[in-house]
Amino acid sequence: MVEEEGISRPAADARLASVGKLRLLLVEDTPADAQLVQDYLSRVKRRSFEITTVGQLADAFDALSAQLFDAVLLDLGLPDSSGLNALAEVRGRAGRTPIIVLTGIDDEGLAVEAVRRGAQDYLVKGQFDGNLLARALSYAIERSASEVELHRYRERLEDLVAERTSKLSAANQRLRQEIEERERTESTLRSYQERLRSMAAELGLIEERERRVLAAALHDTVGQALAMAKIRLDAARQEAAAAGLESICAEVHGLLEQAIRDTRSLALDLSPPILYELGFEAAVEWLAERLEQRHGVPCTVKNDGQDKPMSDDVRVVLFQVVRELLVNVVKHARAGRAEVSLEVRGEGIRVEVVDDGVGFDASPDEHKPDESGGFGLFSCAERLDHVGGSLELHSAAGRGTRAVIQAQLAQERAKEKP
Repeated sequence: MVEEEGISRPAADARLASVGKLRLLLVEDTPADAQLVQDYLSRVKRRSFEITTVGQLADAFDALSAQLFDAVLLDLGLPDSSGLNALAEVRGRAGRTPIIVLTGIDDEGLAVEAVRRGAQDYLVKGQFDGNLLARALSYAIERSASEVELHRYRERLEDLVAERTSKLSAANQRLRQEIEERERTESTLRSYQERLRSMAAELGLIEERERRVLAAALHDTVGQALAMAKIRLDAARQEAAAAGLESICAEVHGLLEQAIRDTRSLALDLSPPILYELGFEAAVEWLAERLEQRHGVPCTVKNDGQDKPMSDDVRVVLFQVVRELLVNVVKHARAGRAEVSLEVRGEGIRVEVVDDGVGFDASPDEHKPDESGGFGLFSCAERLDHVGGSLELHSAAGRGTRAVIQAQLAQERAKEKP
């Protein structure tokens, strides 16, 4: 139908190939990065570009008002706006002009969110060349043109439907059948989606079990072998001194000590034994200490002191989610301090993770992925849902973040005497 009434696929390709100079607006405040993009594009064969470069968002708005561009190349870190806010503002001024994000942040979640908010593509600086950038521009421009054509076709179809309403009684019957079929298909898809979410949550638990096995193997095999090698080297150092090899032994001794420390640290990061040996509360204390030691962010833990028995699955998921939230405190919140509180509420446990960072838009849609999937906070909520728990986020720009986790305690608590 499209090939008969509009532009076919080969015709669209021919149209794109016939385009002369592509007019680009490059929004980049770092002169070296801007020059690099221009150098990349200047070496592209069979394509020429007319590039207008600006360093601030306000200048980009002026340029967009003054002339038409085939595409916008946008850096997310600008003096007068940054991150997805910059994308939203340019999207509001650029109309249907396609936008490609060029950034130094290699973050899959940010890339998915950028595309969800209107970017045609997301390229990481240092990971593309001129040919890749030119290809991304061609695809982005073609997709944008296709969207315009699709919108035009939809309008034309609406007109045709209005003109032919009297001839649609038979078609309505077929349409009802198609609707019923679609409902059956959607029901099947929803069932599959539920199963996939359940499988994803189960995979998280399986991953944690495998991490525990791997951490134990590192400790029991590699760690023990390194420790034994260190002991044997210590025993040989006296003989080595007589042979003039003392300095070499000292160097090897130092390397073994470093390898032992690294192996222990890796085993702890993979699966901290404290979670299984001392319980969830002790593991959270350990996470708080690691946060301050590694990143300099003070983190206090408040515990009501009540017994908190829980199943292995709940304990693992709660630990994973608290760890993910504390990682976000370091990666995104730019917080000066954080606090974790543990409290028994009825037959459940309530965990709050609070920071004084920059905050974010905590509306429900902001921490969900698009239909292709996603990770981060959405993954945390899915894993908690799998074990009967929940995650609530309370945040606003400049006001920090409070995450509230709730889950059921083990049945033996309900049997305790009041």
